[in-house]
Order: sequence, then C-alpha cells, then structure tokens
Amino acid sequence: SADVFKGSLEKSPWVVKDLGPAGFPGLTMRVPKNAEIKKDPINNKVGHINNMDGFAMWLMASKLDVAKATKDVEKGGLRPFKGWVEKKPDHLIYKFKGITGKTQLYFQVAVKAGGKDYTCKMLGGISVSEKELPQVKQVVAACKTLKKK
Repeated sequence: SADVFKGSLEKSPWVVKDLGPAGFPGLTMRVPKNAEIKKDPINNKVGHINNMDGFAMWLMASKLDVAKATKDVEKGGLRPFKGWVEKKPDHLIYKFKGITGKTQLYFQVAVKAGGKDYTCKMLGGISVSEKELPQVKQVVAACKTLKKK
C-alpha cells in the first residue's frame, strides 16, 4: 500500500510531536514538522494542530459517535450534504456544498489513545476542495497515530 504520508504535504518532514501545548499532555501524534500545536484560541478544551499548508485539525477529548455523526451529516443543515468519500467505522470524509456554492470536503475521526476516546475534525473555517483529498487523507491518517507516550 502507498505511504499516505508521501506527496502533497512533503515540504515538511513528518515527525512525532508532543501534544502537551494543545492541552493533551502525555499524548503524541505524527504530524508535519512545521505544524503548530496549541490550544484553540476560542475553546481551550480543544487542541489546534495546523501548519497553514494543508494540515489542519481540531483534537477533542470526546468520543465521536460515528453512526450519529453519519445521520447528522446526511441531514445537512449548515453544510448541505453532497456525498460520501469514505464512510468507515472510525472515520468519515464527505463532500458538502460550501458557502460559495463549491463542493468542499470535511472529515471526522474517532480515535482511542491510552484507553480514552478522542475526536479529530477539520479545523473550522477552512475550505478544502475535492482536489485536496490527498491532504485530507493524510490528516485523517495522522489523527490515527495519536498515542500515549
């Protein structure tokens, strides 16, 4: 299988970083070396991991109910649903109609580390087009590298 971490985000090497600055002491994740790890400026219970170059996620200490999330996504609401890219037991990648009318991508990932449940989601306010799917898959894969030190 192809290494999901090769390609679009290669400008910065992938390294295992401590997530303490994001409010998750004792946890690590494989992310681009140039990714900034901090608490979200608005909600300090949320980790903010972003390199301003295609890698952006929120990390939360909560369990993602994938079945419920699937139903919520399909209902639409603020993000009119346009179809599934990947619908897996531990993650969702989907298309929705963005504010500009263009199709955008979004992801949600359920992950466990050290016996606890966590959720990764695309950083809010970021627009990702369908051609950026390789980067989205890399961010989803990175979330799944979350582990206890």
